[in-house]
Amino acid sequence: MPLLGVDQRLVDSTLIKTVVPLADARPIYLLVGTDESQVVIKKELTFNHHDKDNLHYANLAMHRVSPAFLAEVCLPFEVEVLRSFVDMYISIADMTFTLVPAEIDHLDNALQSGGAWFKMSKAEEVRDLSEAMKQLSDHNDKSGVRQIAAALRRGGLESLGKIIAADLFNGNVDRFNPYFTNRFGQEKRVGDRIPGPPPQQQFAVLLNIGNVLFSMQQNESRPIGLDPYDRQGHWRKMNKTIRRLESTSPGGEDWPGHHLKNIPQETQWRARFATLIAEDLETALGPRNRKVAVLSSRRLPRNADARILTGMNTGINDLKNTFNRSRLGPIPAGLRDRLHILGW
Repeated sequence: MPLLGVDQRLVDSTLIKTVVPLADARPIYLLVGTDESQVVIKKELTFNHHDKDNLHYANLAMHRVSPAFLAEVCLPFEVEVLRSFVDMYISIADMTFTLVPAEIDHLDNALQSGGAWFKMSKAEEVRDLSEAMKQLSDHNDKSGVRQIAAALRRGGLESLGKIIAADLFNGNVDRFNPYFTNRFGQEKRVGDRIPGPPPQQQFAVLLNIGNVLFSMQQNESRPIGLDPYDRQGHWRKMNKTIRRLESTSPGGEDWPGHHLKNIPQETQWRARFATLIAEDLETALGPRNRKVAVLSSRRLPRNADARILTGMNTGINDLKNTFNRSRLGPIPAGLRDRLHILGW
């Protein structure tokens, strides 16, 4: 059995051999055990004591629809093990009159600023859509967009749809923005800027290009639901009812999870959302150069929107089964309210 892992309790700092920061400005680290086992730890800035529960349920929802994303909130004693690991290196540096290693100092600063920590499995060969688009625009390198397009055609459209369903349930709008209509139902463009010279256009709903992520899973590139939790998001608060959250929504928006309901109005909304997502992805990937005019320049199949919609509907069923109240036991009032609204 490996010493480190998402399902393994972190019980002894001497089992950790090294720590590697994975993002210069963000508290994400790869821990390597003395047996070479690995686990990623990440900190989310929290604002109240309920955020650990919020994070737990957001991660649970995403793992159900994107199994490659596996995460568990660290228990308090596991955070103390991390502190012991840092303290050991600081003591050695003091005794030997040497500098504290940069990676230890990085982790020390993250631990001192509080927050909720969680463990997640290491995703292999992670690539995001923005990286592929930059390769194309800066170097005319199409390898990235070709790989992503191939991944979407091979079943990734359905996988992405499932991830979108979990984002709607969690209220995470940092991937695709569900608020593309105003109060009168008129559509607007609410996505990220399309790279290129002015005047720059906006995507319809693709809000954060860098959050459309792919990783190698079973020797194939597939979408992965990394970053399912918006640590400053209004809808993350599982301890508060939807009515209360909607009454204090900064922009007057409703909870995105309403769109998971099994009623004609929301079925139509999901179909439109899927269409806009498919159009944005096609725009992001760019046209294929074709020497024969009759051949399609599209990178995605023409039924991409229907396949995304299929994935969303499958994701809804997956989430319904995951949050079966008879198996959950005591749950926060806000989560119970969400399940009641959706008829789950």
